[in-house]
Amino acid sequence: MLSHMKKPATVYFIPLEARETPESLASKTALVLDKAGFREMVSSNKLSAIKQHFGEEGNQGYLRPPIARTLGEMIKRAGGRPLLVETNTLYYGQRSNSYDHLMLAHRHGFTVENLGMPVVIMDGVNGQNQHPVAIPGEHFSEVHLVTDLPFFDSIFVLSHLKGHMAAGMGGTIKNLGMGFSSRAGKLAQHADFKPKFKQSACVRCGHCLSCCPAEAIAFVGEHIGVDVTKCIGCGECYTACASQAVEFDWGGSDRKFQEKMAEYAFGAIIRHPGKAAFLN
Repeated sequence: MLSHMKKPATVYFIPLEARETPESLASKTALVLDKAGFREMVSSNKLSAIKQHFGEEGNQGYLRPPIARTLGEMIKRAGGRPLLVETNTLYYGQRSNSYDHLMLAHRHGFTVENLGMPVVIMDGVNGQNQHPVAIPGEHFSEVHLVTDLPFFDSIFVLSHLKGHMAAGMGGTIKNLGMGFSSRAGKLAQHADFKPKFKQSACVRCGHCLSCCPAEAIAFVGEHIGVDVTKCIGCGECYTACASQAVEFDWGGSDRKFQEKMAEYAFGAIIRHPGKAAFLN
């Protein structure tokens, strides 16, 4: 895939303090974007996508609205038309459908009033909107991405870093690969992860049944079982199980998962050469 890149990226760093405020971080973001020549990416009256995670319910691990607002204002001053965009999750929760996802975004301050731009869930009400993009990948020759992606002239990716059991470090590649894929695309990336149930630890509480978005888990007699033909590998059962009865073979599939995610990330920007910037 590297042969398709015209030149290596230039990486800029900004100093951060231990108790950085969203406003000061937004100001530093503006400085580094100016230094990087972001205006060359923005075309007059064209759409620019600002991609970021709006945060989970009750979670503090997300970038605050002032950062996206500052970027949006910079894009508008350069003549562009910014939209803050996201997609729904594969796993069940407040971010798995557009209605609850947008309500959550508003509770976290991502509103038109606070941002000065609209917020759009790009993959439809339930993650169904998609179009195929051909790539020269090892795992995929075609990736399933959100339908609206080709309508954007430029892409700005705002990512918060976090540790992830399978991805290793979640940042730009995860934000692109998962964040611009449809539900089918997310499934294709997760497809190699299947849970195993340690019956000696299971307390038969049924939490894994109620949280499984694919209805792949059921009682088989007195034991819990999983239908691997239905399982989407999302890991919701692993998160829900308080007795640690759910196990995954993370080590056997994590490299393949990371490679798949990188191929989806490549597909997300393959049509935007020189028109994508990534801020971690």
